[in-house]
Amino acid sequence: MRFLYNIIYFLRYRIKYFFQRLFRGYGDPDVWALNYYICKKSIKPLKALRKNVHGSPIGITFKEWKQILDKIIYSMEVFLKEDHVREKEVRDRVQEGFELFGKYFQSLWN
Repeated sequence: MRFLYNIIYFLRYRIKYFFQRLFRGYGDPDVWALNYYICKKSIKPLKALRKNVHGSPIGITFKEWKQILDKIIYSMEVFLKEDHVREKEVRDRVQEGFELFGKYFQSLWN
C-alpha cells in the first residue's frame, strides 16, 4: 500500500511541474536549482554554436572564439557531472568558463 501511495505522490508532482513548465515556461524545481537548470538547457545549444560558428566578437579571432566556447562548454559539463569539484585546478578552470559565459553572454549568437 505504501508503494502505491509513493507512486501517486510522485506522479502528482511530476504532473504539476509539467503543467508549470507548459504554462509558465519553468517549474518550481527549475528555480530551486537555477544554476543546474541554466547549464542543462544551455549545453546543447552551445555545442551547436561551437560546431556551426560563423563569426566571432569584435577584437577576438575566430580561433580564440572557439577556444572561449570550449572553455564555457567544459565548465558546464563539469558542473553538470559533479556539483562540488575538489581539485583546485579544475575548480579554477570551471570558474574561468563561467566568467567567460558572463563576459560574452551577449555574443552568444551565430
